[in-house]
Amino acid sequence: MTRDILLLSYDLGIMVSSTPAAFNRNAHGLLPSTTPPPRLVPREHKKARSYLPEHYLSITITSHIGNGSVGMVYGGTIQCQTRTKKIVQSNVVIKLVFGAEKQDKLRHEYSVYERLAAAGTQGIPWVFGVFQDFVRDGPMIMVLSDCGRNLWVNRCQEDSRSIILPESER
Repeated sequence: MTRDILLLSYDLGIMVSSTPAAFNRNAHGLLPSTTPPPRLVPREHKKARSYLPEHYLSITITSHIGNGSVGMVYGGTIQCQTRTKKIVQSNVVIKLVFGAEKQDKLRHEYSVYERLAAAGTQGIPWVFGVFQDFVRDGPMIMVLSDCGRNLWVNRCQEDSRSIILPESER
């Protein structure tokens, strides 16, 4: 079963959301070494009074990682409940963008991950999916597995594009 609904809340110190924001799946998840399924066409969901836990994903944003060229980047935890009531969770990175131009850039970034996954490229993050706020022209997010530190912090010098990794991280 594909979980097409994502509930996003935040817990950033004194900023704690009382109600999660609802997002609709816009693009499927990607795992390296797999052939991606056909691209999903966003569809309208019938609004319901409630959804069963096995029908949605929940993400809690817990840290601000930084601002990228596409949008804001946060760390958090994704959680879902299985039909057997088991709770599964993982650390994730959430890329949040506002506006049509930034959303186009995020879609392009997703298409790069899509090509890398289809080619069986190792060492890239899992993409849990791209989700759009239910509000028309609302924010869009891409959810990725948390792979650790950003390579950019390992630059030799501030003005350098060379990156050196410790042996333990190669």
